[in-house]
Amino acid sequence: MVLPKRILYKQYKKHTTRKTKRQQNNNNKTYKTMVILGSGGHTSEMLSLLTNLNVKKYNPFLFVASKTDKFSEKRLHSWQSKHHPTNTKPYHVNYISRSREVNQSFFTTIFTTILSLLECIALILKTRPDVILCDGPGTCLPPCYICFLFNILYITKTKIIFVESFARVNTLSLTGKLLLPIANRFIVQWKEALDVEFLGKNKRLGSYWNCEYVGIVI
Repeated sequence: MVLPKRILYKQYKKHTTRKTKRQQNNNNKTYKTMVILGSGGHTSEMLSLLTNLNVKKYNPFLFVASKTDKFSEKRLHSWQSKHHPTNTKPYHVNYISRSREVNQSFFTTIFTTILSLLECIALILKTRPDVILCDGPGTCLPPCYICFLFNILYITKTKIIFVESFARVNTLSLTGKLLLPIANRFIVQWKEALDVEFLGKNKRLGSYWNCEYVGIVI
């Protein structure tokens, strides 16, 4: 019985060694993170969230904003100089067309949406992010849905992480409703939000949709 024991021991050592190596590789792995910025308070919330993010793990950042957003890049560079002063090169922002501007007609929205989707296809194929991180601006819908489609087609393996706005306690934002079915992780900042029903009675965010409450993250 000595030989079989030795064989079993060797197999066990091989297994544990491989497992340890996989764990070490996962710990050392970095994730190319696409960060969606938005007008209003969305950029402020996102930059506050990034302040507490493990940048050693989630890097490099790929910032995306709409072409009509005139303020997010300035806020981003101001945040960078304060929290990442060693990065002398300003973060680059990729600009995409908005699917729909405020008060834009629904007819012309068809064409701007197509343009936005085409730009997002090119951007996703070029950058191939591991993670998309967004917190509510409508700008995030085209890249998220493109990545969802590409994941189905095995073109990408992008994880979509959506953080619902701090202002949403008992309701979901429109962007949240549209991304809830496809997001890999859907995070709410208020415990009360877990009891919100979506697409049917008793289909609560916490029990049915597996949303996560992690406290205030901004």
